[in-house]
Amino acid sequence: MKAIIEVSNISKKYRIGKTQSYHTLRDTIVEYIHNPFQTIFNKKGNKDELANDEFWALDNVSFKVHEGEVLGVVGRNGAGKSTLLKILSQITYPSKGSITMRGRVASLLEVGTGFHSELTGRENIFLNGSILGMKQKEIKKNFDAIVTFSEVGRFLDTPVKFYSSGMYMRLAFAVASHLQSEVLILDEVLAVGDIQFQKKCLGKMEDVAKKGRTVIFISHNMNMVRLLCEQTLLLDNGKTEAIGKTDKVIEKYLRTSTRVDKNQKTDLTKINRTYTSKPIIQKAWIENEKGTIVSDVSMGSPIKIYYHFKSDKIISNPGFGCTAFNLSGQQIFSFTSYLINTKQYPSIKEGTVVFNIPELPLLPGDYSLSFGLSEGKSVTVDRVDAAMNLIVKEKDLFATGTLYQNDHGVIYLKGTVDLV
Repeated sequence: MKAIIEVSNISKKYRIGKTQSYHTLRDTIVEYIHNPFQTIFNKKGNKDELANDEFWALDNVSFKVHEGEVLGVVGRNGAGKSTLLKILSQITYPSKGSITMRGRVASLLEVGTGFHSELTGRENIFLNGSILGMKQKEIKKNFDAIVTFSEVGRFLDTPVKFYSSGMYMRLAFAVASHLQSEVLILDEVLAVGDIQFQKKCLGKMEDVAKKGRTVIFISHNMNMVRLLCEQTLLLDNGKTEAIGKTDKVIEKYLRTSTRVDKNQKTDLTKINRTYTSKPIIQKAWIENEKGTIVSDVSMGSPIKIYYHFKSDKIISNPGFGCTAFNLSGQQIFSFTSYLINTKQYPSIKEGTVVFNIPELPLLPGDYSLSFGLSEGKSVTVDRVDAAMNLIVKEKDLFATGTLYQNDHGVIYLKGTVDLV
C-alpha cells in the first residue's frame, strides 16, 4: 500500500509575539493546481539554533499515512496539533524537513475556513470545488448529495454570513467529504452540530476511508478517535510522544494528560474548548460520603461529583452531563440529567451541579471524567474532555477475601449465586 502522506523530520519555529505570515488562498490554489503531487520544503534554511524570542511549535516530527487510512492526532492544548494541520493544509511551511502529499487536499480546520461570507451556500459549494481543482461537471455530479447531507437546503441561496455556526459547519463538512479529494484533513469538525448530525458525520468518515481516501482527524474526544482511527499520533510539546495502535496511544495520553489535583478542586478554565472560546464549566471536584474533597475512592463507595459553571448569557432549559472513560478511551458510563429525570431546570447563568452516585459500580483502576453543559437535549454550550481523573481503589465488597481483577470487566453487580 502506497503512502499518500510522507512527513519527514519536520519542525516549525515561531517567534513569540510576532504575527506569522501565511500563504494567501490564491497562492495556495495556484501552487497546488500546478503541482498536485508535491513536496513542501522549508524556504528559509535549516538552522537549528533558537533566538531568545523563538520556540519550536513542532520538533522533528515524522510519520506516514497510507491510502484509505484514518490517522488520529491527539495531544494537550499547545502540543502542536494545529500547527501540524496548518502545514499539511499548506497554510504555512515547515522551518525544517519536508512533506510529500500525493493528491488533492481538502481541509476543514475551523468554522469560517474556506467559505466566502458574502456568497450563498450554493456559490460556496462551487467555489470550494474549484479550489480543489474540480471541473464544474464534477461539482454538479455531487451537488444534490452535498445539499441533502448538509440539511441546509432551505437556506442554500442565503449568504453564509447569516448561517449559524452549526449550519456553517454542516455545509462545510458536506462539501469537504463529498468532493473528490484524495486527502481529507479535519480539525474538531464534529464539535459543532447536534448529536444526530455528529453520528451522520462519523458514518460518512468511515465511508470515505473505505473508498480509499486518506483522512487525518484531530480531536479531544477520545471515543471518536478510538471509533474512527486504527492509528493515532500523540504530540507533546511539539514532539512525537507516541504513534501506533489507537488504543495504546490513547491509554498513554490519558495516563499523562488527565488532571489530578489531589484533594482539591480542579481548575478547568485553562483546558482547550471546542464549543466555546470562553470556558463556562470552570471547576470540578469529587466528595466522599463525609463531604471531604478526594481524588480517589474505594469501589462501591458513595460519591458526589460536582462542577461549577458560569456563563455571560442565560442558559435556557439547561442539561448537565458527566461521562467516564477508561484508559483505552472506552466510554464506561454517561450520567446525564435528561436520562435520569424529567425535571426542567430554570434558566440560569451560574450554578453548581452535583452528580450523586450512591454506590460507585466501577472496578479498580484509573478513569477520566468529562463534563457537559447543554441547552435542551442537543445544543452543547460547553464540554470539557479529560477534565479530571477518578482513581478507584480495591475493596473486598462481599467479605470473601477475594478482590476484583481487571479481567472481571469494568463494573461489578450486586447479587447472589445459589444452587437450586
